[in-house]
Amino acid sequence: MSPKRLAELRKRKSWTQAQLAQAASLSTRTVQRAEAGAAVGPETLLALAGALSTSTDELCARKRHITVPADPGDLVVTLAPIESGTRLIALCAASAHVVLEGNPASSPPSSAPLAAQLRRAIERRDARGAARVLQRAKRAGLVLCGSSAIVGGKLAFLAFFSDREKPMEHAVYRVAA
Repeated sequence: MSPKRLAELRKRKSWTQAQLAQAASLSTRTVQRAEAGAAVGPETLLALAGALSTSTDELCARKRHITVPADPGDLVVTLAPIESGTRLIALCAASAHVVLEGNPASSPPSSAPLAAQLRRAIERRDARGAARVLQRAKRAGLVLCGSSAIVGGKLAFLAFFSDREKPMEHAVYRVAA
């Protein structure tokens, strides 16, 4: 993550570090460390991006498209594992749109019931329920991988289940016209 970019995006919203921490459900010290250049985990990165209404690629000062998608309506996103139900609910709440299991061809078939259970927990904003689903996924050898992205001018949270041993780092999502 780019500490300079994080501070720039925070200041653009006229927020203090404490205000960003509250919006991201993080401690002020975590935000201070991130702006000082300390390494942050994927869940912290996603929480900061969600609170700042930006993509993780933008927060990391990376180019949005890592590869050229086959179709101009496709969006390539960088993914990170999400293992906290509380963090997942916070990320979804900050997003205008939530997509789970974006590409069924990339997700293991056994993930469909878990995705349905997770959708229900997200709709209810049930962090404990989401945590239980993530634990069941872990026992099944799966991990939820997600990212925030700007889709149609709005912040979207995109996620799907992946093999825990080889989690997906990028995914292609078809953006509806």
